Amino acid sequence: MSQVSRDERAEAAIKSAIRETFADVAIESIDVRPVEDYNGDAAISVTIFLKAALQRMSGSRLLDAITAAATALRELDDPRFPYVTFLAPDYEHAEDTRPAA
Repeated sequence: MSQVSRDERAEAAIKSAIRETFADVAIESIDVRPVEDYNGDAAISVTIFLKAALQRMSGSRLLDAITAAATALRELDDPRFPYVTFLAPDYEHAEDTRPAA
């Protein structure tokens, strides 16, 4: 199986698992892309874009997302780790709020 095909299967499985796990949450979109982790190992970046402005997700919900994505990958015999981020409209990254030097 080609890497592109493997990535496409992983993306579809992760998106399905996240939507099922978070059926009670208004999700705008889910971005899934292959990345390298801090050690240079293959990983998956999963960004969940929420519809509600400033909606907060608890730590346990983040763990639910990681577990859902990791389980979906394991079912495909894909050893990559999923790094999950939730983003809501008007969210500002911490580095965006630093005063200019």
